Amino acid sequence: MECCKSRSRVIEFVDKLRAGATPSDIERLENWIYDSDLAQRALVRMIVLHELPFSIVEYDGFKEFVYSLNPLFKIVSRTTIKLDCMRTFEDAKLGLREVFKNYISKVSLTADMWTLNQTLGYLCVTCHWISSDWKIHKRIIKFLMMESPHNAPSMFNALLKGIQEWNIEDKLFSITLDNAKVNNSMMVLLKTNLLMKKMLPCEGKLFHIRCGAHVINLVVQDGLKKISSIVHNIRESVKYIKSSQARKEKFEEVVVQVGVPLGK
Repeated sequence: MECCKSRSRVIEFVDKLRAGATPSDIERLENWIYDSDLAQRALVRMIVLHELPFSIVEYDGFKEFVYSLNPLFKIVSRTTIKLDCMRTFEDAKLGLREVFKNYISKVSLTADMWTLNQTLGYLCVTCHWISSDWKIHKRIIKFLMMESPHNAPSMFNALLKGIQEWNIEDKLFSITLDNAKVNNSMMVLLKTNLLMKKMLPCEGKLFHIRCGAHVINLVVQDGLKKISSIVHNIRESVKYIKSSQARKEKFEEVVVQVGVPLGK
């Protein structure tokens, strides 16, 4: 009985849409079937994709908007949508495990660690690989808060655990890291561990890759140190002129007098 009522409501809803639809819209409506599970998955994807709070499903404005689109869609609570998001995450994780299980080539990792103002350290590990159709893929396989001390043995244990969790020890080709001293020490431990298990190609000579962007950044920072006094004087001059409207107007007059084109 309840099923018949729901079906009647759907038919009534579609008839109302057809009333104000164009011929092309009517054609799309003919092929449209309302799927509550599909709609729920789309909601989960939206929340995850845009990093929205779970409580959005309880916002009055959101409820009103959804009802205007489809009054048949049942809004769930923030607790339910959180469980749905976590379930989707676990399903995707299982799917990725199968990808790695059946993958016969090598993968590479990038890892980065940073410390917040609260002295909390976080480690993020991303896996990169090329599929059989020559498409580049990447997935974050480990994101965790590092317990103190943030030294080489701690990072080694955390990284090795993540690699073993995904069962990709024998598939590793390289790991890219920045040039921090702790990373160099950690890579010595990891490289030694994997070489003992005979799991690295080329005897591990290509295993440790130094981040090119970080190297360039270090070069630029060293270069800026050489001209730091000049940069400081320019910044102070700009502050001095902008701190007074009269100075700013006078500066613009001088610029016009010397024939320098005004920029934005």
